[in-house]
Amino acid sequence: MHRLSIYLNIICLLVLFSCSKPDNGSTFVYPQSKIWFHGANDTTLARQKSLLFDGLELDVNYSEYQNELFIGHELYDTISRITLRQWFEALDSPQRNHYWVDMKNLTPATAPNIAIIIRSIADDFGVTEQLMVEHTDENALNILKSNGLHVILWVENTYWTNTPDKEWKRSTQRQIDLLHPDALSCEYRMYPLLTQSFPNRNIHFWDTPKQLTDENLAFTQTLCREPNVKVVLVDYPEPIEY
Repeated sequence: MHRLSIYLNIICLLVLFSCSKPDNGSTFVYPQSKIWFHGANDTTLARQKSLLFDGLELDVNYSEYQNELFIGHELYDTISRITLRQWFEALDSPQRNHYWVDMKNLTPATAPNIAIIIRSIADDFGVTEQLMVEHTDENALNILKSNGLHVILWVENTYWTNTPDKEWKRSTQRQIDLLHPDALSCEYRMYPLLTQSFPNRNIHFWDTPKQLTDENLAFTQTLCREPNVKVVLVDYPEPIEY
């Protein structure tokens, strides 16, 4: 009986431990550095920064007419006609880095085609497990996720919408429950609300102060020291210590 009691106690402890483990919904393995380069849309710039930073962020738009993905912050900004595949071809060693694809015009209607294109490119360059796709639409992202892609949910910014914090948290939790994203992302002014509201989620911050001043450097370092902050996008010429 004594031995049985010990076994039952061990089983109870294991169950409690498994239930208390944070479930952040992610299998994404992050690189060593949380400092990723923001806006690596130019192929020459991307090649240079890929040698300095562990991660690169880039903006991508989908052309329904051509069924193609082009690099650019806005659809009209894709005049250079650099495709996502050409962007990866310009890198010396694509598998060296991690990638944050800001998919600008993703919708549930276009998501199936976009998922096929991104997955094909990521597989060809061997970066499927190193690439994440970001957008605000949890339904569209779910389609990408069902195609084996890692996804980032860009959450609402209360500073832009004047949404009360409690209402924002309920709405964001609903999106999380529907999608179970690999990470949440938002503009830096959502710190510390975002990290404190969802302490078990992976958090990405963007639009951090661009000038490399002592004050901005200290703030960026503060973001990086938060345990659940996994990526901070910067426009600095090289990574910083934190």
